[in-house]
Amino acid sequence: MTTPELAAAFADHVCDLLALALGPTRDAAEQARTRGLPAARLQAIKDDMAANLRWPELSVHGIAARHGVSVRYVQQIFEESGLTFTAYLTEQRLTAAYKALRRRAPVDVPVSTIAFDCGFASVAHFNRLFRRRFGCTPSDVRNAARALRTDRD
Repeated sequence: MTTPELAAAFADHVCDLLALALGPTRDAAEQARTRGLPAARLQAIKDDMAANLRWPELSVHGIAARHGVSVRYVQQIFEESGLTFTAYLTEQRLTAAYKALRRRAPVDVPVSTIAFDCGFASVAHFNRLFRRRFGCTPSDVRNAARALRTDRD
């Protein structure tokens, strides 16, 4: 069964191949290069990372091995998207932690548990990164969410 997304991806791919075969303009060549296999691999890798954020040992080496590509290739496709592998992974983990702190989950779950559940191996490192990214502590986020819930109740 063909989905609209699959049909659009197929059409883009065929157009990219035609453009490359006919001698594309610089813009068309760049577009073809970024939409093809590297873009598909990058998305597959990002999906893999999202499914495995909890693993503190998640690394560029493990991801590359699982996807059958070199470490340098993974680094390059991330760099071409504007981020490094580590920066992307850290951002995803911090975002997951932020959402967990804001959620209506039991407030007696320690911040350290949330940090470990999001793949951070060190609570001190997590706290530093969280403060740098969000401008407040994880406890501040939790307390603000708690205050909002109390005001609504």
